[in-house]
Amino acid sequence: MKNEIRGSNLSNIKFLIQYAWKHDKIVFFQFIIYTIMAPALPFIGLLVTKFVLDELTGSLRWSYLVEIIVVSFVLSSIIYFIVNYVREIYFPRMVRLRFQLFEEIQRKCLEIDYNHLEDPEMLDKIQLSFQAVDNCFVGVEGTLHKLFQTPAKFVILIFNSIFIFNLSPIVFVVLCTSVLVSHFLYRKISKYSFSKAHELSRLDRKTNYYYNTTSDFSFGKDIRIFQIQDLLRQKFKQSIEEKVAVNREIQNYTLFIKTFCNIASVLGEGVAYIYLVFSYVNGSMSVGDFFLYFGLITIFSSSLVDIVTDIAFVNSESLKVRYFRIFLSFEDDGDKSNLKSIEKSSEYSIDFRNVSFKYPKSDNWVCRNLSFTIESGQSIAIVGYNGAGKSTIIKLLMRLYDPIEGAIFINGINIKEFDRKEYYKLFSVIFQDIKIFAASVEQNIAMSLGESVSKEKVKNSAKIANIDQKISSLQNGYNTNLLKVIDEDGTELSGGQNQRIALARAIYKDGPFFILDEPTSAMDPMAEYQFYMNFRNIVRGKTAIYISHRLASTKFCDKIFCFEKGCLIEEGTHEELLQLNGTYAKLYRIQSEKFQSV
Repeated sequence: MKNEIRGSNLSNIKFLIQYAWKHDKIVFFQFIIYTIMAPALPFIGLLVTKFVLDELTGSLRWSYLVEIIVVSFVLSSIIYFIVNYVREIYFPRMVRLRFQLFEEIQRKCLEIDYNHLEDPEMLDKIQLSFQAVDNCFVGVEGTLHKLFQTPAKFVILIFNSIFIFNLSPIVFVVLCTSVLVSHFLYRKISKYSFSKAHELSRLDRKTNYYYNTTSDFSFGKDIRIFQIQDLLRQKFKQSIEEKVAVNREIQNYTLFIKTFCNIASVLGEGVAYIYLVFSYVNGSMSVGDFFLYFGLITIFSSSLVDIVTDIAFVNSESLKVRYFRIFLSFEDDGDKSNLKSIEKSSEYSIDFRNVSFKYPKSDNWVCRNLSFTIESGQSIAIVGYNGAGKSTIIKLLMRLYDPIEGAIFINGINIKEFDRKEYYKLFSVIFQDIKIFAASVEQNIAMSLGESVSKEKVKNSAKIANIDQKISSLQNGYNTNLLKVIDEDGTELSGGQNQRIALARAIYKDGPFFILDEPTSAMDPMAEYQFYMNFRNIVRGKTAIYISHRLASTKFCDKIFCFEKGCLIEEGTHEELLQLNGTYAKLYRIQSEKFQSV
């Protein structure tokens, strides 16, 4: 499993530069212009000041003064315009690069194996990856901005260094030493902040959960009926206080270290300015030279501090880039080479052979040594008490999880040998926790966009699912947006109607396997009866697997699997299991008595 990037900060910077070069070469042309032009501005101002002061204290030639001022004004205006223009046009390009990387994370989140989405460590990696691209001033884009701007500061530093070294090598060494001390101290701040990154990521996930829950429509009824507003507020407040405490630790440490940075900087500049004063008093430099070198020392010191700060910033933020790269480099378990394509067939049989499974980081086995066969075209009901492992078995069949022991076979081939995306195409599924997306009715059924959608097939699927009349009654028909999360005029359907949309979705996909997890839980008895009567025609010639607590569905099935504690304890038709007088018969009689009493 490749899930670590062990490179240095330089490798993270190299990654960003290569990515920028690949996706937007124009920004490098803008970078060259900026690096050449930006350093000229401060030097023009200093030289003009020197010449003006020397002229005012010397021969006082007014025409010469006017010429200097006009030329410097025109030149500064042109350069200032170019520098600001380049800065303005390059900024949106950096934003676009960041959003492209954001899309990379989103793509990875959508493609990694389902089981990783329940792993707290993976969730932390995802959180840290998004932190690298969620702001234009830090992370990926912040680093790109510094990489764009800092070389110009290096050019300024080099020219200043030449002048200051010629003035006094001692002053030059003192200034460099003070800044190097600051650089060393800033690195300590970066390392300390990095050491707190995982803790802050965990607290961010915690805070976001409580924040999102308060505004999530699906939680609204429970929050109000059970009056848990205070509980949520307290937990949200507690998570915020924990975040504030960690950030306070970082800020206190930063303030402590920066105090020493400021002392080093003041001492270095103090020595330089004292040298200038003595040189002027002794008459070894003119007033113009004094102001020139005073400005050069100030710019040198500030440029050096800026560069050291930028380097510390890049070092710190490149750690976020590292998290980003770690997540993007993550590869799921298993060899993805030499995967077999799924041959199109009218018949697909399923074999579970000694399958055992437990969830990641759990010691409890959900199922042990499970073996059974489902022949092509059969209708199978999976029943049992809560916690019997019914839904987990379906997740294993669909490869949302892989068995810990044993294997599952389709037509005699281990399903691990198939390409996962191709394998998913076999299944038309209605999950128990039906998800309706904030999109049009048509898109919710077809689960696709544009020309790939067959409008006729969408309408036919809705008709078979007995939801077409409801859709036609909506203001915009199949183009009506569902949910109000994005569209304030979106339509909220009832639970039963949502189940019919999900059924239409499964019909539209038309996979050889239909899997229904509690498909009628939100339907009334009459609708449930009509559903099962119609569904036999819908799945004719296909393999249908039902998970249901309501055993009315089992009468329509060719075979019933009854599970208890992850084990298959009974198998047979409805009549056979009633005659067996075991767990299934007990469950059926209990439900029958309840309906009769009603």
